[in-house]
Amino acid sequence: MNAEIVVIGTELLLGQIIDTNAAYMAEELNKIGVGVLYKSTVGDNAGRMREVLSRALERADVVITSGGLGPTEDDLTRQIAAQVTGRQLVLHPELLAQIQQIFAQRQMPFTENNIQQAYIPEGALPIENPQGTAPGYIIEAEQGILISLPGVPREMKYLMQTAVLPYLRKKLGKFQIITSRVLKLCGIGESTVDYAIRDLIQTSSNPTIGLLAHLGQIDIRITAKADSADEAAQRIGELEAKVRERLAGQIFGADHETQESVLVRLLQEHQLSLAVAETNTGGRISQRLTGVPGIDAVFRGGVVLTDRASYQRLLSLSEDAFESHDLISLETAKRLAYMVKDCCGATLGLGIAGYRQSRDGQIIDPAVPSFLAIHMTEGEYITKDYYISGPAELVQTRVTTIALEMLRRAILGLEKS
Repeated sequence: MNAEIVVIGTELLLGQIIDTNAAYMAEELNKIGVGVLYKSTVGDNAGRMREVLSRALERADVVITSGGLGPTEDDLTRQIAAQVTGRQLVLHPELLAQIQQIFAQRQMPFTENNIQQAYIPEGALPIENPQGTAPGYIIEAEQGILISLPGVPREMKYLMQTAVLPYLRKKLGKFQIITSRVLKLCGIGESTVDYAIRDLIQTSSNPTIGLLAHLGQIDIRITAKADSADEAAQRIGELEAKVRERLAGQIFGADHETQESVLVRLLQEHQLSLAVAETNTGGRISQRLTGVPGIDAVFRGGVVLTDRASYQRLLSLSEDAFESHDLISLETAKRLAYMVKDCCGATLGLGIAGYRQSRDGQIIDPAVPSFLAIHMTEGEYITKDYYISGPAELVQTRVTTIALEMLRRAILGLEKS
């Protein structure tokens, strides 16, 4: 069985709202073995909606729509769904009673236009919506199955779990499990990853392997289809072992793990603590770390240096020595790492010396250096320097990613001084 998702709403095409519904629906459908072949977005226009839904029913076994079920003039989904399946809209008394009950419970006035939400295409299976006032429905038409759900994400998710997925499972009978595992890498380019595992990508059909590049991060997605969760996990595990054998040092985590959550876990496991001194990252390293549960036990503190005076205070240099000191240098990064570690009483200190961006978001030079240093427990330093160009947001994100990966590798002994 294959499906198409149609997301409805002019606000989506205008960029006023980001569509998260389609991603959720696609993931849930894939879990039960329904492959999503197409996703369409259409505005609140009757002609275009009719065209999109008609085409979707021609090329998919199941079409699921999201949005356009409200009480206003531009909520057209139920009318168009009835037209493309050759049906009339009929009032469903039970749905009307449920909608009126919700208004009464919320002590809100029930206006006449809300009655239209209780109309569904003739012969459709109603889906009550206790989370809101826009019910859904399922049409089993000659062209295929058409399912309409509200656009409010909370309501859509509830109806997917309680009505749509159970319905589709019954239609499928014995269905296959589709499971994925995502391996996450930093400090390596997409082309390098592709080159390392290209033969696995080309020869593996179940599981399959796909690559996805983010800013400073590469994801390797391994997806298996099987009759049971255990069989799918076994298939994934066998291929994952081959991938890890080739890229072990570069893989920092999997699935829902983040750089910061992995780093906090490693600090806990190795009984280490960390303090950081940031410049051109603007406090992003501290921000990401402090959002991780358990951070209080391993993070001793962080400072963000914004001007020469703050540099001088942390570096603890005399006026003469400070005047002759190159602030953007490896030596500064090392001294920052040492001083912040000492001031905060941590076992590891991270120092970053880099150019801060101008107010318009552009860096001072097309490519300027960022110097990073980690002061280790034994007293040695691990250092790196990177030349990065681009807007402030890009530089902050990339240097933060580099620093977190550098710390991970240092703790594991993968980085040498």
